[in-house]
Amino acid sequence: MREYAKFGRIESSISKVKVQTTNIKALGTREGKDVNIEGRVQLDTMQVIIRDHKLSSYSLNNVSF
Repeated sequence: MREYAKFGRIESSISKVKVQTTNIKALGTREGKDVNIEGRVQLDTMQVIIRDHKLSSYSLNNVSF
């Protein structure tokens, strides 16, 4: 598993995983993992959709519509 800790662009940097828990009233408690990868930008579009849109369902079909 150690070889996966070097996904960043900076070879001397080792990525670290931090578990974060979010409590959303409509969806309940969700657990995610925050990975710090030096030299790369990550964006979880599911979190953006949940934050910016009030949908009746967050299934793939409903979100893509």
